[in-house]
Amino acid sequence: MKMVCPLCLEECRVPVEITCFPCYRPDAVHCHSLVRYCKACCIRLFELEKAPQDRRASLKCLYCDRWMNPREISCSPFRVDHLLILKDDAATDLECPYCEYRAVSHQDLEKHCAKACEKSPRLACLCGSYHSPSNPGDRCTTCSLCDRSLPLQSFRRHMLETHEMTYCTECKKFTRQTLTMHKKEECVFRGVSCKRCHENILALHYPEHLLSHVSESKKRCELMQDVIDKEKQMVQHILKECRDFFGDMYDEE
Repeated sequence: MKMVCPLCLEECRVPVEITCFPCYRPDAVHCHSLVRYCKACCIRLFELEKAPQDRRASLKCLYCDRWMNPREISCSPFRVDHLLILKDDAATDLECPYCEYRAVSHQDLEKHCAKACEKSPRLACLCGSYHSPSNPGDRCTTCSLCDRSLPLQSFRRHMLETHEMTYCTECKKFTRQTLTMHKKEECVFRGVSCKRCHENILALHYPEHLLSHVSESKKRCELMQDVIDKEKQMVQHILKECRDFFGDMYDEE
C-alpha cells in the first residue's frame, strides 16, 4: 500500500492525520480524515521547529475555508496513524527525513524517528524551550496555579520557589501547609481511625474501607428483611389456624 503525502507529493514517511483545524471532527468525517501527511512535512507546515512567537499568525486548511493560528499551538497538531503504519507492509527501505538511516519497514522508521534519531527536530514549546521527540524526559507542563508553561525538569523548583509550596516525598504532591500539618491532615498516606470498627487505615484506602461497611450493612438489611418476611408469613399461618379452629366465633380484634 503506497501513501502519497499531498505536501511533498512523495511516499509518506511516518503518516499523520492533521487534527488542529476547526473543521476537525474526532467522531465524524472531516477534511483530513482520508488524507495522510509525512510527519516531517507537518512539522514544517506548522513551523513547530520555531518559537511560537516566530511562527506565522494564520494558516488555512488545505481543503476548506477554516483558519487556525500556529502561534497558539499548545499540543501536537497532528496524530500519528499507528494503525496505518502497522498495515503498511509494502513500504521497505524508507529513508529517514532527518539522517541517512534507512528503515526496513514503516514501523521501524516511526520507531527510529521517535526515539533513536539524534537529528530529529526539537519542537519549540510555549514554555520557551525546545523539546526533542527522541527524549521522553524532555517535556514541559503547565502550572495549575499560574497557567505558566515550563520545562518538566524545572517544575518542582517553580512550585517551591515561586509559589512557596512544600513537596511531600510520600504522596508526591505539593502543599501550602507545613510538612508536619500536611502529613497530619492531607497526605493520603496518613493514618485514619475508622469510627465504626476503630481500625487504623491509610487515608488512601479509607473510602474503600467505608464502602466495605456499606456492603456489610446492606447484607444485614437483606437478612433482616428476610426474617421480617418469614415472621409475617408465620403470623398469617397462625391467624388462618385460629380461623379454622374457632370458625364463626373467631374475632381477630
